[in-house]
Amino acid sequence: MSVQPNVGHSGFSPFPERAIRTHEDWHAYVSNPGVTRPQMPTMNEYEVMSAGEKKEFNQARTYYHNSFGPIEVPAMQKIHAAALRLATQNLRAQPGARPGIIMDGISTVGKSTIAMQLGRRYEKQITRNFSLKTTPTGQTFIPVAYVNLPGEVNIMNFNYLLAKFYNIPFSKSVKESFLTDRIKEHAADCATSMFILDDIHFLQIRNRSHEVFNNHIKHLANSISATFIYAGINCEGTGLLTEGNSRERSAYSQTGHRFKKFDLRPYDFENPKSRQEFLDVLGTFESHLMLFRHPAQSLAKEMGEYIFARTGGFLGPMSTLIREAASLAIKDKTEQITVGTFRKIKLDFDSEARYKTYKKKQIAIEQKTAA
Repeated sequence: MSVQPNVGHSGFSPFPERAIRTHEDWHAYVSNPGVTRPQMPTMNEYEVMSAGEKKEFNQARTYYHNSFGPIEVPAMQKIHAAALRLATQNLRAQPGARPGIIMDGISTVGKSTIAMQLGRRYEKQITRNFSLKTTPTGQTFIPVAYVNLPGEVNIMNFNYLLAKFYNIPFSKSVKESFLTDRIKEHAADCATSMFILDDIHFLQIRNRSHEVFNNHIKHLANSISATFIYAGINCEGTGLLTEGNSRERSAYSQTGHRFKKFDLRPYDFENPKSRQEFLDVLGTFESHLMLFRHPAQSLAKEMGEYIFARTGGFLGPMSTLIREAASLAIKDKTEQITVGTFRKIKLDFDSEARYKTYKKKQIAIEQKTAA
């Protein structure tokens, strides 16, 4: 039974969002309307507020700054368009394995967000077109199944995760084949037509046990009438697309022949198109800011290169940097984000290491120019 959390006037709750483990968790994610943007008063209206009113408003806009999004970057739009077309085609395909999508890239470029938003968009689309709560078999209609692969991936713990998602009762002594059959039955009875497997990079096909597991998910894809979506880091390097690393196996790789691969990379400031996309994303982030003195479009026009240097063009650190800076601007009452604000913020280890290297290069260039 779900317990209603105690939510403050600002909309903030002390309870973190639940990880997605069951289809009820997934449905809560899909149906979540998102954070509502508070009404922005004028500076004069804000200044005459009582201390309590200011505190409540500041909490509300800080919560909004930390919660809005996700931002629909061009990569998300491109992948979603292709995946939704494919899923629609697959919905009426003959029994058997359907073509799928792999989202590949290094960390913090937005793979999981794009994958989860794809599942959310697909489920909203299909439930809008088909007003179903139950299927003809009497089961709950579950269009999308989402599983985040564990670091120690094998057939049984993967089956446990899927069984938990579908609320299939099982004991620890259950046989692998029995649970696999129950999962296939539930997927069919619940009319699941999209499977999202996140963190697929934990599957290293060079490992014999992982090769067996790969055959297991191929079996599921052959047996379940659904579009399979994978998201992971360096999927090509893991051997996923080539059934390992041998040339003989790559020639008949089912995964390589069936899956469309989309590469996700950090933005490149030296590439004009990529640089403009990066600045456009900055502009979108900036449009959400609720700060009284922040100059419009200053992030992209005046601080774009600095933000790129701090984040390396990675979407995750960029989001962290801007959201944290907005919180600081409210807390220190400056009501604007400047380079000075950003300098107070420490990012993840990799971002800080990249920025340190960048600064050394800039100093070397300046010294060479001066000489």
